[in-house]
Amino acid sequence: MHQHKTIRFLLRSLFVLTLLVGAWGIYNAMKIQEEIPALVIEETSSNFCDEMTQEEAQALAEASLDCQEAGDFSFDQTEQNFCDADTHTWQFVLVNNVTRFGYEATCIISTQTKEVSVQWIYKGYK
Repeated sequence: MHQHKTIRFLLRSLFVLTLLVGAWGIYNAMKIQEEIPALVIEETSSNFCDEMTQEEAQALAEASLDCQEAGDFSFDQTEQNFCDADTHTWQFVLVNNVTRFGYEATCIISTQTKEVSVQWIYKGYK
């Protein structure tokens, strides 16, 4: 019977020690997290992308005969005119295009090569 008391005491001591070590680990994790500076996400200007400003992209688009023939520029529609950092392109939606019924034209300017092209997207018949 004496052995069972000893085993119970050891098991209880081991349990209490485990709780203390766990609490100490949680305390240290919280302390370390407080020391890590908060991640600051720098908001880039919507007028700048890949070393090309929106004004530069607009000038290239306006100089493109393909874009001029595809439709009219609508630079004031900022939600439709944007720079896609993943594809490294400025994209400007063209309106009043009569060349392809049911399609919407977008003038695409590569920020890396400065090449200008027109992309046609089917929007259905209106």
